Amino acid sequence: MLPLGSGEQKDAGRKRPLICLGNNGDRNGRAKKNGIATCPEEWIHSLADEFRAEFSLGKEVAINNPFSGGFIANAHYWRKGIPWIQLEVNRALYNPGSLNGMVQGSGICTTVPELRDRIWRVLTRFWDRQGTHL
Repeated sequence: MLPLGSGEQKDAGRKRPLICLGNNGDRNGRAKKNGIATCPEEWIHSLADEFRAEFSLGKEVAINNPFSGGFIANAHYWRKGIPWIQLEVNRALYNPGSLNGMVQGSGICTTVPELRDRIWRVLTRFWDRQGTHL
């Protein structure tokens, strides 16, 4: 996703999180009134914690903000019961020129392959931990 909300978005001009996880719920990962969440609340929090640990981030990992998941996530969950989490990655994580002072620290990747490898580690750790609870 773009580092800042574009003109046609609800968050136009505002900084976006570095990682956004969506499960069609509220900002705590819970189902909205008369709605569903596409994965358990505990799962989305666990995945958020893994991203925070890997990239030394705090509030830069958001749940359902600015994006909560769309048609694909909902369709897989509603039609087939497959738990789903949408992952949005801010370009600032892999494009140092787009940072503009957004983040301080050493958690930023210098190449796309490095970012890919770190995201893979996050997903692997997350899944390994969930497997012990299935």
